Amino acid sequence: GRKRRKKRRRRVTIRYLVLSEFVGLQWIGKHRQPRFITPLIKANTIRNLETEAENQYWLSCPYMTKEQEYCHDEKNGAKFPEHRYASEYLKHLHVTKKWADS
Repeated sequence: GRKRRKKRRRRVTIRYLVLSEFVGLQWIGKHRQPRFITPLIKANTIRNLETEAENQYWLSCPYMTKEQEYCHDEKNGAKFPEHRYASEYLKHLHVTKKWADS
């Protein structure tokens, strides 16, 4: 009884002093250190859930209607330059390559 409790208390105290933190999983096992729910933790959780609900609401509302979305990408696609192959960018490297022609 008492000796075990003293040993356990001593072991936990020494571990805390040496490591300044508990090693392993603190939430399961024989010597678990459960985290108590404080009012601050509750308030933070509620705030995070409200933020998530607001994000879900705004993501559920479409930004454009189907009619607006129909040719939207084609209008913006006209702003892009024409496609060029890599060989067009690198053809200046073949200027001095005379040994390949013979």
